[in-house]
Amino acid sequence: MLSKKLKIISWNIFVPILLLLLLEVLVRIALPEIQLQGLDRKILVDSVYFSSPGLRKNASGMSNGVIKAVDINRFWQLNNSTTQNARRKILFLGDSATMGIGVDNDSTFAGLLNSLFEDAIVFNSSLIGYSSEDYLNIARQLVLIESNKLGITDIFIFWCLNDVYSNFPDKKSPQYKPDLIRQLTGFLRGNSKLYHFIKKSFSDRSRDYFVYDRSFYEETNDKFNKSTKDLETIGSIAGSKNLRVYLFLLPYEYQLRNNSTPGIFAPQEMLKKTLTDSLLTVTDIRYAFNLDEGEYKKYYLYGDGIHYSIEGHKRIASFLGKRFAN
Repeated sequence: MLSKKLKIISWNIFVPILLLLLLEVLVRIALPEIQLQGLDRKILVDSVYFSSPGLRKNASGMSNGVIKAVDINRFWQLNNSTTQNARRKILFLGDSATMGIGVDNDSTFAGLLNSLFEDAIVFNSSLIGYSSEDYLNIARQLVLIESNKLGITDIFIFWCLNDVYSNFPDKKSPQYKPDLIRQLTGFLRGNSKLYHFIKKSFSDRSRDYFVYDRSFYEETNDKFNKSTKDLETIGSIAGSKNLRVYLFLLPYEYQLRNNSTPGIFAPQEMLKKTLTDSLLTVTDIRYAFNLDEGEYKKYYLYGDGIHYSIEGHKRIASFLGKRFAN
């Protein structure tokens, strides 16, 4: 009797596990574009730029299955032969979208522009989780505290809608989860392509993140006002040292998908209006993309509404290269 019960229990446990493993294998074969998520923590260092973390010198680690290397100055390592004698030295400030998770450093728009720009070099300091406060900390450290020893001539800020807040997963946020569920989903994100396939098939995370992040773009929102103040301060720091500073507004996949919907780009429009009298030159990156029906899909990673695919990085690099090559 006991043996029979054990067989039943074993059957109910091992058969579902074997089925899940089979489905995992099938998804990996059918959809190789799905990337497992995660960033190697060994390439990060706490409190590099005041309270903001930064990259570890000469380190390397995995990001969504791609090896990312860091140079001696704590920037993402990019191929360029004109490092010392470059006429222009451009500091990139951005979060994971500019960092280019899941994309080789030289295939990101930072890397592509670094190769495209003649007599110029890109310093890409961007990092997952960064927000306006981190951008300000980096500008203060490199331009003021270190007296711009790198010879930076331009600052390019690449703005995602979620840059208005940092570490703010309140209960309304799509990323908020109780600790146990957060640990489980974190494991699945880094180990199961089947998980990513199911999540994309039965939810619209791109929409969820856009709706949540859009809610901060109100004149009375404290986080929005602080973030614009941070940007204005960066402009002032750059102006005090005769540096040029540009702000580039990155679109979400959900916005490109619904580009004809009235008000879909309201957050970017509000940011442009608020910064009209600042020292920042603002450019909307949505115009880098072909907004024909269905085209938006190829510009982003699988099931991702924020981070760009290799094709998306190429589009941004081409768009910026035509406007800022000289």
